Amino acid sequence: MSEIDWVSVRDRAKEITEDVLSPLSYEELATALEDTHDDVGLAGGYIESAEGTILRKKDDGYSFNPTAIEVQQNATDEDKADSDSGEEVVGELSEVVESSRVVYPDELKERENWLCRTWDDKVPLAPWRSLEYNATWGDVELWSTFNEAKSWADKDKTTFQALGSDVDRLGLCFILNDEDGIPNGREQLSLIDLDDVRKSETGEVHPVALEVLERCNSYAELSQSGEGIHIIVEGSLPDHLGEFKKEIDDEIWVGDELPKIEIYDHSHVIAMVADLVDGCPNRVADGQENIDWILEEYGDDEHQDTRSSGSILDEKHKKVKTSSSGDYSVYWQISARDVLRCGSFPSVKSDREKNGEIWGGHPVHDSSSSGKDKKNFHADTDWYCFRCDTGGHGLELLAVEEFGSGSTACDVVGDEKTHNLPDLSDREFLELCLLARDKYSLVSEDTSPPARAISEVIEVADLPDEEYSLAYTVYENMSIDDI
Repeated sequence: MSEIDWVSVRDRAKEITEDVLSPLSYEELATALEDTHDDVGLAGGYIESAEGTILRKKDDGYSFNPTAIEVQQNATDEDKADSDSGEEVVGELSEVVESSRVVYPDELKERENWLCRTWDDKVPLAPWRSLEYNATWGDVELWSTFNEAKSWADKDKTTFQALGSDVDRLGLCFILNDEDGIPNGREQLSLIDLDDVRKSETGEVHPVALEVLERCNSYAELSQSGEGIHIIVEGSLPDHLGEFKKEIDDEIWVGDELPKIEIYDHSHVIAMVADLVDGCPNRVADGQENIDWILEEYGDDEHQDTRSSGSILDEKHKKVKTSSSGDYSVYWQISARDVLRCGSFPSVKSDREKNGEIWGGHPVHDSSSSGKDKKNFHADTDWYCFRCDTGGHGLELLAVEEFGSGSTACDVVGDEKTHNLPDLSDREFLELCLLARDKYSLVSEDTSPPARAISEVIEVADLPDEEYSLAYTVYENMSIDDI
């Protein structure tokens, strides 16, 4: 049987019992056990085998043996103190890589670069704002502290159900930002991501991955699948590289993909698990020399610039004309509330405003098929349509008005509920940005648009490839009539 954390069972039982002074019923104890342990199956066998920890009372009631619980609590506290202390517990690395401790390094915990994520599909969320739709690495205003993110990740399914969400479990994610967004006195961090390098059944790790681990001698965690390893170091890629990716073997080591090494230093979300690799320190070390060594050892001409066109444009965007946020376009920061208040946008039907939040019927399509629900729309910085189960920032709301159609207008946002508007063509996206600037006056004339719009400016104006500086100048003087 799995080892049971009776301390967490006791704490959960206190939350669900109606009378804390009376013995627990079997149903209450079983519920507490199943709520805190996903893999227990039927709770009865665990309850009956917990003699000495669970005491049987008269009338089929149950209570916890305080002495046994205190012993387990003390052991848990000692383990936690070990994990949270600044002392390194470093052993020898071997060809078999395992993890026996959960540790988040202080170098990450002290930064406000945290979001939560859904556990299974790793979709970033900011539950302190909303559990209804996704966040992205660019939602800087949604990032929070480690403690706040961890407090949400520690909540259980019943809490999310009480909030009206179908989320089962949350994890944590850390966002890498570039040097423009790093507080003074802090070093830029990079992720060295080793994919498909570990056999989860045996722990055997690819020899190249082992060499990288040993060289870096920095904080490293197992990935959620157990088949990868995340190494976090201080350092950065050369300016011309947005990311680095290279296969390290021509034969499969585990799974269906060739083992590879990837490096990211900004605009990337790390799905944290915090399963510290045994033998690695619990601190983030200087890794610039090791990043340089990886590029020299495994890079070639083909991989000197592995960015997608969008990544290249984003980098050029920051170097040519940075926005106030430093790392992504102000267009994505347009608030839904500002959109609704501008004179050219339809008003919310029967709207009411409280503490800056707007409630009412959808401003573009009917409130519901029956016409009875007049409060299916909510907006503050973001907006959400309860009828269509979608939402976003102000730019998406403009897209609904300008490119949506009738009762399905919200479909233009896309299924992923992230602000990339995949259903718009590049030409329509450029038009949307110009409308936000010229028709709705939501950004100033010299505000740089998203990289996707600049890419289309190059096409529309028939500019030479990669003439980004010129494209920004053309955009400043462009109007809807020009496209």
